[in-house]
Amino acid sequence: MDGGDQQIIVMKGLRNAVLRASEVVGPRVIAVGSVRVSDTAAMVALLEKEVLRQGWEIQHKHRLIRLSRLDHDLTIVLEVLVPILVANPLDLVAGRELRRYGRSMEHTACSVVGPSHPLYAAAGPVRRLLRQYAKHQYRGTKDDTWLAGNIWEVHDRVSAIRTFLVDFQHFRVPEDDDIGDDRMGDAAAEAKETIVIRGLRDAVLRAAEVISPRVIAVEYVRVRDTPAMVALFEKEVLRQHWRIKDKRRLIKLSRLDHDLTIVLEILVPMLVDNRFDLVAGRELRRYGWSIQHKARSVAGCSHPLYAAAGPVGRFLRRHAHHQHQATKGAVWLDDNIVEVRKKISALRSFLVRFPFSIGGE
Repeated sequence: MDGGDQQIIVMKGLRNAVLRASEVVGPRVIAVGSVRVSDTAAMVALLEKEVLRQGWEIQHKHRLIRLSRLDHDLTIVLEVLVPILVANPLDLVAGRELRRYGRSMEHTACSVVGPSHPLYAAAGPVRRLLRQYAKHQYRGTKDDTWLAGNIWEVHDRVSAIRTFLVDFQHFRVPEDDDIGDDRMGDAAAEAKETIVIRGLRDAVLRAAEVISPRVIAVEYVRVRDTPAMVALFEKEVLRQHWRIKDKRRLIKLSRLDHDLTIVLEILVPMLVDNRFDLVAGRELRRYGWSIQHKARSVAGCSHPLYAAAGPVGRFLRRHAHHQHQATKGAVWLDDNIVEVRKKISALRSFLVRFPFSIGGE
């Protein structure tokens, strides 16, 4: 698509992107001015949807994809490695992976914006902190008390990076030739042994111990962990030539989580601030349909995921209907939006089982 004659819309943050998607109809060229690291995956999913729905053209989309990979690395550290090291500060596998993910963070940050951007400057000290922890743990130069206290410093620093606001407008971002391209390619490898993965933690630990081509089948995963798991698998496809069964289902499940994140982080706060916000209500209705549709596309109508997502989708549409028709009062709307938050959070924690993952491609 030629964007030369089209209007360029600058989006500043995920909330702005959601609102623009609700009001702009027709092809546009989209430039992302700024976005928080933790919001990037949901923004990429939203923009990809609008590329199909409205013919949008996204400038520097690959940078956003790389930034979402950085968030997936940070999520793995926070949700998997830190809890392991809190439970056992001397876990050498987790320590080794902490060092590897620290190096990956710095590399990915550089691939997004180059070495002169504040994001890279922020990622460097975090990488050194993770490496320092792993070194002291491996060499035994610090005792358990130091390790137990320092892991919470790791938690706080990594959490801070996830909330970092990446500004693409006011800092020069190098051209692609300056920083290289780490986009995923196709990895074809003959793999003999099938490894069954049970959750994100198991995936991280298997990636640490398995050094060779394998066929990977996911038995179960929580909805909220799926984007990080997909990112991990894509990395291992390149690094170890893994072959992932039913990868498309995992990608669809990660898109479901992105929709849930937008509802939870953008639409619910808007409706808490203003219960009569018609734009947020309209988007709530649209995402209610989208959540139900994506759940069905993952596992079909007979899967428990669809049985769990269906009532949530209808609940969102019901709230939007009563808001639009003014058939419920302010008290009901305020109480009901709290229930929306609870139901969306519960669906993000839903454990999706894939009985069909073991049998076929």
